[in-house]
Amino acid sequence: MRKIMDRINDSTKWVVSSGVFATLLYRRDGPSCWCVMGSIAAAFNCKLLKVIINQARPPGARKADPGMPSSHAQSLAFLSSYAALELVAPFGHLPADGITAAHVCAAT
Repeated sequence: MRKIMDRINDSTKWVVSSGVFATLLYRRDGPSCWCVMGSIAAAFNCKLLKVIINQARPPGARKADPGMPSSHAQSLAFLSSYAALELVAPFGHLPADGITAAHVCAAT
């Protein structure tokens, strides 16, 4: 069972990358490009913070790289913020200064 789970874990990055690429090819719009660019910026930011903070993972962890900040938490925070702003934008519920999902991309 462990080998199966390891194989699934190793293939996840290819499945996600293929899904993102297929979405970009299908949609071909600005919001999709901003979302992907923001995700890449958030991932880069997370890797940089891992190097700067360099907090070790707990003993017995499967990975040896620094564990703080969490890559999953970083990506979910970005995608949640992006989705929230994209959902409220059509209804005019954005602050007066005009913050958009593109600003979330730039802030990550």
